[in-house]
Amino acid sequence: EGLGKNSVGSSLEIMHNLALSTIEALSSTRGHFLGALLVFNNAALLSLQGLEGVTGVGSHNSGKSIWISQNPMLKQLDALSAVCGQLPGALIINANPQLRSLRGLDCIDGLGVNVGGTSLAIIDNPSLLHLKSLSSIRGVLAGALVIIKNDQLASVSGLENITGLGGDLNGNSLYIRDNPALESISALSSIQGELPGALVIAGNTKLASLQGLHGIKTLQKSTFGQSLYISNNAELSSIESLSGVVGHLPGSVCIAGNPKLSSLRGLQHISGVGRTSDGNSLDIQDNDALWDLADLSNISGVLPGALNIVGNSALKSLRGLEGIESVGSNTLGHRANIRGNPSLQSLEAISMLWNTSLREEGLMVQELVCNAAWYQRQDALTCDYCGDNFVTNRGSVIPEDNLGSSACTQCPFWTTPNDPPDACGVDIGVLLGLTSSFCFLIAGCVQLTMNLQLTRSFSSHLKVMGRSIQISDISYERGVGIVITSPVSHGLRQRWGRSFPIELCNTGNPSVSTSNKMKLRGRVLSQERLELLDANGNSLEHEGKFDTSMGEAAVPACRSLFHSGRYVPIIVTMPLLTLAGFTGFAALIGVREEQDIVIVALACMAFAAPAIAARLNKWRMQPTPLRRRLDLYHRRLLEQNPIPQACEPGPGRAVRLTQILDMYDFFKGFIQQRNMHYLDANVIRVLTSYHRLSYAEVAGPALVDWFVSHCWLHPVAGTCSALEKHARGVASSTQWRDLAYWICTLSNNQYDLPRELGNGSWVQSSFYLALQDAGCQGTCMILDEQLFPFGRSWCLFELLTSILKSETGSTHQSVVPHHASKIMFCTSTGILNRGEASVEVALNIGKQLSQVRLENAVASVQADKDMIDQLVVSKMGSFDKINRKLQTHMMQALEASR
Repeated sequence: EGLGKNSVGSSLEIMHNLALSTIEALSSTRGHFLGALLVFNNAALLSLQGLEGVTGVGSHNSGKSIWISQNPMLKQLDALSAVCGQLPGALIINANPQLRSLRGLDCIDGLGVNVGGTSLAIIDNPSLLHLKSLSSIRGVLAGALVIIKNDQLASVSGLENITGLGGDLNGNSLYIRDNPALESISALSSIQGELPGALVIAGNTKLASLQGLHGIKTLQKSTFGQSLYISNNAELSSIESLSGVVGHLPGSVCIAGNPKLSSLRGLQHISGVGRTSDGNSLDIQDNDALWDLADLSNISGVLPGALNIVGNSALKSLRGLEGIESVGSNTLGHRANIRGNPSLQSLEAISMLWNTSLREEGLMVQELVCNAAWYQRQDALTCDYCGDNFVTNRGSVIPEDNLGSSACTQCPFWTTPNDPPDACGVDIGVLLGLTSSFCFLIAGCVQLTMNLQLTRSFSSHLKVMGRSIQISDISYERGVGIVITSPVSHGLRQRWGRSFPIELCNTGNPSVSTSNKMKLRGRVLSQERLELLDANGNSLEHEGKFDTSMGEAAVPACRSLFHSGRYVPIIVTMPLLTLAGFTGFAALIGVREEQDIVIVALACMAFAAPAIAARLNKWRMQPTPLRRRLDLYHRRLLEQNPIPQACEPGPGRAVRLTQILDMYDFFKGFIQQRNMHYLDANVIRVLTSYHRLSYAEVAGPALVDWFVSHCWLHPVAGTCSALEKHARGVASSTQWRDLAYWICTLSNNQYDLPRELGNGSWVQSSFYLALQDAGCQGTCMILDEQLFPFGRSWCLFELLTSILKSETGSTHQSVVPHHASKIMFCTSTGILNRGEASVEVALNIGKQLSQVRLENAVASVQADKDMIDQLVVSKMGSFDKINRKLQTHMMQALEASR
């Protein structure tokens, strides 16, 4: 019914049995042992089976109650499950490599202390997984808690009911060390108040925090002189759970070898520290992530031992040490050892120490090596920051006479400091942001400048209009109407089936140039074609009236923005692009504060956008097919007549038939069935505009052989055909091309018409001078079935002059046969006088002749009509007489056609 104890206090000692594998033979042993249970150094012992009857134990003279140590094959303690209650001595489980749990100790609810001051020691059990079987132990332990070298122990769950600790002979109260799998000590959260010894947490490579120690308020020190020792915990990132520790610690503080610890938050309430036996008070060493000491700011006054801040690679400043006035020295004679902190940028916090006499006596402070982007003034205790977008080489030191500006180099706006910031690298984000913002803004501005223009072309004053659409041709298309063709895409879109106002200018055709009295609209037929509509949006049917191959068209500004844009109107996309660009620039200013760069970018944009728009508009306004043809023909004219010279109005400005036919053939594809108005505006004036001379002077003039009277409404093709028929009829087969014709369109200087018209005197007019010239063999009057020439005042003048000349005769030696009339009526089918015109033409002319009244002829200028009417009356007596003479000449010509 139990065992007594021997002289050393043991009731049962199972020790040094190398072959003993079982103790089942002790199964009859029962009851409470008066002494301790010691199981030590049994190499083959597998279990404690046989001790199931033991219900309690006493203590050994050394203070141990249960000591199970160095049993390499021991796997479980289940046989001790009947041991209950308070143990008067310590519980020591040590060096049992096969032991996986402490099941069997579940009934123990209290512990004493051994002579070494330890209550619970779990040491060097590499297979031990947990401490849950100790959960019945509660209250304050009289001795220390020691947990060392348990390789698979992940937590201390099972110790939740321990509320306080004593201290061992080494002065340690809580000693947790070298448990590589330990991740949490939160089960110690019930420990409250003062620890009578030191706190040691070291070598626990997976321990991330000290959660569970928040109830500890004060610490005493170990025999070595340490109060707090936190070392070599590879994953430890926070010691904030120590924030309950307050006041002056009697021993030193050592925080060393914790590479992930970034701050000392948790030590902010410690106001002072003692020193170790080797003379150190505060050791902060080899904490690679630690960048600040601000949580030591309550420590002030005198440190009795040395200050060691060594090997903290991320530490930037010593802020937090400002209150330390002086330090003692350690056994090596060092007072302050601040070395190996490569990121340290300021020593200003220890300026009080720096300025004391200790500077030369054990104050070992590293040379301040400023990081890249920082610089140090000579002999200064701190590094100055260059700025967010500056770089320097590491270790830059500036002489005292230089304020430091030369140490820093600002990165260009498209770059950013590298890491480390000793050089600039391309900032892809800023570059892309700036580029995209610039492109958005450019695109918006280009859209605006390409689709709007400030111009006087469409009115007498400056006016904002849509972009110009170059006109390649305006003509009538059967079944469609009047169609404007552009050489490239006009860029307009038909939206919602609506037509739009359109204005035209520089067309050379008064009928198509818009004004306040004439309103036109347009609608899109295709990307190169627009239909021209009247003011009500209806199709126009005036064939030939609007014909031209030059000029520009434009729509009002807002309608241009609305009808432009492939899928979305530019009036929508342009503000969005512009807003996106400005937003990007605003963001760049906010992030990089690059106002100057943004201003430069905007200035560049102000020049680039119009330049790009001008380039695109130049492409859009490329020469029309007619313009290219005109340039080619003009070069040909200059080859034939390199230096055009002005000559006097009159007979010296005739044009040879070969020149007329050559020009017609060259531009026949454009002239088609158009009249002389088209030829004058689109061909003659363009070819002569540079020289401001008549076409005859540019092409090379000749002396007049025949005067041509014609109406500008007559098709150019018909006029050329009539002249060719006339020439073939009046000249030999070898000479007919050389006949020179005086034609007002080609022979008059269209840039000086008042002079050509005699400045109000018909006698000085170029028409009269040519008709009256001795070399002029007669008048070739171009007729069609409508007899248009007889409706024009200047044709009436030419007819009158020709009649008067034919009646007075001429002394000129002519190539014309003697029977030829001086007035020859010519049609595209032949000379009417000679019976060469077709019967149909002759009959139609005869029908119209009876209705001709020359007094009804009109002129573009009323003064010209008045002058010509007066001349007719003065020469003929009345219009009836000239009407009869015309009818006589025409009847004679028609008679020849029978």
